Amino acid sequence: GVWSMAFDPRNCAQVANQGNGCTTVYASVYEHLSQAQQDLSGLRVTGTTVGTNVIVSCGPGPGFTVPGGIAPLPLGDDTSMPVGTLGLWVGSNGWLALGPGNTTAPVPNVATFLNQPSAWLCAWTDLDPSNTAGGGVYYDEPSPGVGRATWNGVFGKNTFGPNFLQIVWDVVNRNWSIEYGAIPTTNPQWWLTGYSPGG
Repeated sequence: GVWSMAFDPRNCAQVANQGNGCTTVYASVYEHLSQAQQDLSGLRVTGTTVGTNVIVSCGPGPGFTVPGGIAPLPLGDDTSMPVGTLGLWVGSNGWLALGPGNTTAPVPNVATFLNQPSAWLCAWTDLDPSNTAGGGVYYDEPSPGVGRATWNGVFGKNTFGPNFLQIVWDVVNRNWSIEYGAIPTTNPQWWLTGYSPGG
């Protein structure tokens, strides 16, 4: 009834640290592409808040139309204005911000995007809703705490190319989406799509 076992530690499994893992998180997410490379037509970028993180995904958009019974915003070229009851601001060049003070510049720039005073969602390029031959920008609040801005056929600056965009922001739970409909490749400036928390 006596037995024994011998272990050679050189032949046993060892626990080893293989680095720190993929634990880096970023406050902002963006894509900056030329007109010809802009690859989001027909797609929706979605931000879903999970705890303190936002999970960003991209897939086919369901499509959108202008909500009935609302007038276009009186936005000029390279301007912004406060809208609705949620403290949001709409920029003529394709953005929705959670507060005032963000740039109305027509040329999307990454450093500028990352250093604005207010959190914002961008489908930023040089658009001109003051050109009455094209479409307008609309804003509504489809449910409590949710702001929605729609660029319905707004021409790119000095072009006759209509751009269809919609940005939806739930300011209560911080979920959001940026959806692209048809967009031309004739806009004069690049596109910057993304989210930045401001500062």
